[in-house]
Amino acid sequence: WIAQHAAPMLKRLSLELGGKNPFIIFDDAQLDGESGGEGAIATAARAAFTNQGQICLCGSRLLIHRSIFDRVLTGLVDRARALSVGDPLDESTQFGALTSGPHFDKVASYVTMARELGATIHCGGDRVDPTTLPDRCKQGGGGLFFQPTVISGLDPICRVEQEEIFGPVVTLQPFDTDEQAIALANSTPYGLAASIWTQNASRLHRTAAAINAGVLWANCWMVRD
Repeated sequence: WIAQHAAPMLKRLSLELGGKNPFIIFDDAQLDGESGGEGAIATAARAAFTNQGQICLCGSRLLIHRSIFDRVLTGLVDRARALSVGDPLDESTQFGALTSGPHFDKVASYVTMARELGATIHCGGDRVDPTTLPDRCKQGGGGLFFQPTVISGLDPICRVEQEEIFGPVVTLQPFDTDEQAIALANSTPYGLAASIWTQNASRLHRTAAAINAGVLWANCWMVRD
């Protein structure tokens, strides 16, 4: 339908759909960065919460080797809690509001679903306290600010893990082998993007070749041409 309507006007098209993008951190990944560079943990936080998660390329599913799971989880939660939530017109703000009331309700519904499924909410999971917001953002009952949320303990086939939330909600899943990581990465019907973190070049190429995604980043995220 879109192509039929665009063709008579010679419109150039670039079509992009949703994503449920895996952010894979292997046990040999550079977690904290070196020489001022950004490591896997800081990049994962940026991939999860940039624009309040309202980017189709966001890293919404963190797949983490079990041996480093707790370390990544702690680092991610610390960064989520440290985000400066506030007025988007303030240059110091790092985290603003969601786009609409219905979308806010959708994001909240997935967190409610996660709780009902027995997940662990490590941080966030609710509306930002309106009393902590600047006056301009308190209008209309406190705005549409939803806390940066980190969740673990879900079944990989549940709706929270399978469907695009498009909000500041990131889920964490542990894996033990490269094959498990690849299987988890390919376990959703989405194939938009993925980020792979390892210092082993052979593992990197082998994993990238096996993942069904149109965009793959190696030890980085959102590096665009």
